[in-house]
Amino acid sequence: MFINSRQMLEFYTDYLHRYIENKGLSDFFRIHHGSLSKTEREETEEFLKSGSPTVAFCSSTLELGIDVGDVSIVGQIGAPWSVNSLMQRLGRSGRAEDEPSVMVVFLEEDLENSSIIERLYPDFLRSVAMTELMLEKWCEPPLGDLPHYSTFIQQILSIITERGGANAATLYEDLVVKGTFNSVTKEDYIDILKNLKKEDLVDQDSQGLIFLGLEGEKIVRNFDFYSAFASDLELNVIHKGKKIGSVSSVPDIETEGFLILAGRRWKIIQIDFKRGEILVEPSKGGKLPVFFSSSGSDIHQRVREKMKEILFSGQIPPYLDSQAKEMLKSAQMVAINAGLKNSSFIQDGKDTYWFTWTGSAKHRTLLALGQYFAGLKVEDHHIAIKFFGITPDEIKKFYQNFLQTTPSAYEIAEKFSNRVFEKYDGYLPERIQIASYAKKQIDIDLNDVLRNIGI
Repeated sequence: MFINSRQMLEFYTDYLHRYIENKGLSDFFRIHHGSLSKTEREETEEFLKSGSPTVAFCSSTLELGIDVGDVSIVGQIGAPWSVNSLMQRLGRSGRAEDEPSVMVVFLEEDLENSSIIERLYPDFLRSVAMTELMLEKWCEPPLGDLPHYSTFIQQILSIITERGGANAATLYEDLVVKGTFNSVTKEDYIDILKNLKKEDLVDQDSQGLIFLGLEGEKIVRNFDFYSAFASDLELNVIHKGKKIGSVSSVPDIETEGFLILAGRRWKIIQIDFKRGEILVEPSKGGKLPVFFSSSGSDIHQRVREKMKEILFSGQIPPYLDSQAKEMLKSAQMVAINAGLKNSSFIQDGKDTYWFTWTGSAKHRTLLALGQYFAGLKVEDHHIAIKFFGITPDEIKKFYQNFLQTTPSAYEIAEKFSNRVFEKYDGYLPERIQIASYAKKQIDIDLNDVLRNIGI
């Protein structure tokens, strides 16, 4: 059972453990995610391979690579982030001879809803669109030509650690000229080294030898240094000397009192920040921990286009259950009655919804242009942007002006305060951090979207 959030993984596992206990039934539910100890994860893997009935609630840790034997059915709770991920997860089942791959997707939507967005059931609609694209054998193309500055910093520190030191010319030769970071310019490289020195990750002697600074020493000694993925400060959860897993250190953790981890309930009896440990004992009380996680993957434009296509095709896929079929019919009727087939705008009193039907990067760019450059009050609804106190014609007028003087991707990226998404992004000079965000998160090629609204 794949779930996109570790917090919800813990919620469902704990809920089912308590339900099973109250009913006096056999408990065959397990849990698997990256914040659990190796022992906890391996126990779940062994249960899956044992041949006994087992259900494992998991994150992407079981998406590929780990052998868990024959899986009869894969479940997905919540809308998947990408068609690629959906295909990988479905492929975990049906590996035995003559067995089909089977996936069941569970979605929670509020049937007592009022806004136009909610009545279109966007998560459900996205799931259907991704399923249809998967059946068409389409998936998101790989993203090429993107800067990987965070990994570049990691490799600088890694080479210095391995050799005890290196000069700037050698590092550039190994990583850029002969290596894989050929998108890093000499100017960027010099600025990154200067900033690493400023942050005390590296230092340099009078002979030009670059070596680790005090902060750099701390980073490379940490157990997760060689992992390229982002992570925050985590505390190990210990019961009777055995590590259960780890949770993120958040400001109010000292006042929590209880937590839920590995699908079990614990009372916090001591927190040792110096040792990075939380000592616990079993308890009836429990509270879901906070886990660090990056935001979900950007949605590809083809997915949003497919969502629109499904709304107006009138087709009902046969794999939907009876309630899902009724929900899709309802969403299709809502879209037609609202006039979305002929217009991307829906006016709601003094406010207007603009259904952009585009990918996350272009959608983000359109929203930023309205908020930061046109001074409009806007709200992001993912498949639509809500504009407060403005008509569709006024919106078109504002965006028509951008065709003449569109800000650069860099100028748009400057307006975003949170630009740190990868592990060592925080050590980049601000100029490079902005440029990296602009390359990955902003798309100013908006002609197709603006043409769709008659601009």
